[in-house]
Amino acid sequence: MLGLLRTLSSRSSLSRRLSDNAVAQITSALYRNAADDATIIGFQHAYDKVGNPDYEVRVHQSSYGDEYTYDNLYRVTRTVYDDSTPTSPMASPAATAKDDFMHDDIPVVVQRVLGNGFGRFPVAAWVANAVG
Repeated sequence: MLGLLRTLSSRSSLSRRLSDNAVAQITSALYRNAADDATIIGFQHAYDKVGNPDYEVRVHQSSYGDEYTYDNLYRVTRTVYDDSTPTSPMASPAATAKDDFMHDDIPVVVQRVLGNGFGRFPVAAWVANAVG
């Protein structure tokens, strides 16, 4: 079902609406109240040209979301959580909940620095040994 919009209704008053792109990646998933079309739970996604997620917007949480940044080899270098502008990374305020990743010349993560973690987790670093 490439590029098609699917709407499913159940006996309850909830409807599910899914949208996908030309390569069958879900770009929108909305669960709505069938009576007034109000969104109960909703997600929107975008992907880069190799299929990595660019962001996830949580429509049901005032459109806050998570965003992802990649290097020129399409390896994740940063994840920002609960961003108020996930679709516009350059407009983001200073992120307090983020993870940063560094890579060596082969596809092995050599360092992962965990950010604030929503205020629950301490800052931590992980470094790989010589063999990865």
